[in-house]
Amino acid sequence: MGVGRISPISHAPISHAPISHAPISHLLLSLRTSYSTISRLTCGQRGSMLVYEKLGVAFLRQAWLNLNVVWAAALFIAGVLALV
Repeated sequence: MGVGRISPISHAPISHAPISHAPISHLLLSLRTSYSTISRLTCGQRGSMLVYEKLGVAFLRQAWLNLNVVWAAALFIAGVLALV
């Protein structure tokens, strides 16, 4: 099949041009992923430090949420919805 032929499945012209330049796209993907990870970690750290500095440890002890109960409830609800 050469350039300009029509694909029998999609009826679109077939092109044999490279889809992407692999080294450039892998580098950009790595940079984007690294930036996203670093920014999320930084925001999480700043948020936790803000809560710790403004509200203190006493607030965290009183407002602590039992994540095991939340996780169990989420799994139960997902199971029920899967069966419905």
